[in-house]
Amino acid sequence: MKSQKSLNQQPPKQPSNQSVRRHTKGRFLAGLFAFVLLAATVALFYNRQRVIDQITVWRFTPSTELTVLADRAGLNDTGKFYLYASQAEVSDREAFNTACGKLQNERTIVIGCYAGLDRRIYIYNVPDSQLDGVKETTTAHEMLHAAYDRLSESDKDYVNALLKEQELKITDKRIQNLIKEYQKSEPDEVINELHSIFGTEVRDLSPELEVYYKRYFTDRMKVVALKEKYEQVFTDLATKQAALVEELNTLASDVNTRQKTYQASLTTLNTDIQAFNVWAESASATRSEYAVRREALQGRIATLDAERDAINSEIDSYNEKKAQLDKLNVQAATLNESIDSKLTSSMPSL
Repeated sequence: MKSQKSLNQQPPKQPSNQSVRRHTKGRFLAGLFAFVLLAATVALFYNRQRVIDQITVWRFTPSTELTVLADRAGLNDTGKFYLYASQAEVSDREAFNTACGKLQNERTIVIGCYAGLDRRIYIYNVPDSQLDGVKETTTAHEMLHAAYDRLSESDKDYVNALLKEQELKITDKRIQNLIKEYQKSEPDEVINELHSIFGTEVRDLSPELEVYYKRYFTDRMKVVALKEKYEQVFTDLATKQAALVEELNTLASDVNTRQKTYQASLTTLNTDIQAFNVWAESASATRSEYAVRREALQGRIATLDAERDAINSEIDSYNEKKAQLDKLNVQAATLNESIDSKLTSSMPSL
């Protein structure tokens, strides 16, 4: 009897699952990459302005003058970032008017703008050295327009509420009138303008606004002080003009009154002199009485001569003060012309 063949007692060889593991890992990496790509796309979409700004800043080389203006205005790195992201430049009259021409119909003087599809900042190169600080204030003002433009809707809602509260506390007549001008010319941009005006021109703000503006300034008081400095030039000039006008009005009134009195006294004196001469030629005039009456008339003549000299002196003083006022008026006109970019380049400047 044949013996049966023995069965192999070793377990069958297991099939390799290496290819399965590799296939699973590949799908995982592809999914992870797709997720990261999606997340990056979403992040890029919601932060696209920041990306554009960053690329613009990397490519932009600010002029030496612009960096000095930014430092003097007290801008911090964030403030400078928005300034450079707006490719800010200091422009002379022709270039400025070309860039900001659409604003030239405004009733207020335009010395800076944040304009164009590329949202660039242009600062008018005010030529008058007496107005130190005007370009720095303009630089910070326009930077704040760029910053406001980039606020999220929730941030805008928060800041807008603070600005409206601050507006109710403003007592400066000049700023109140400026706000009224914007309400007429750009009613939809009033809050935007308040954001720039309050940040650069108002010394005392609410604690919440002060904290907010620290986003853009190392020291906001630097730009406020510069604003006050150049504004004081106009204020002092206006004060001198007003004082001279008041003095001239007083002098003119006094001269007119004294001239009328003098003329009436002179008419009376001439009449009395004629009467005296008639009397003196009559036989009734005695020597002693003649001397007394003649001396009285001479005293009146001397008094009127002194009054005439005094009036003429007042007239000379009036003319001198009028010349001073004319000079101040020319100075004021020249200062106004120097900050008015709408005027032709042939206008004079100090």
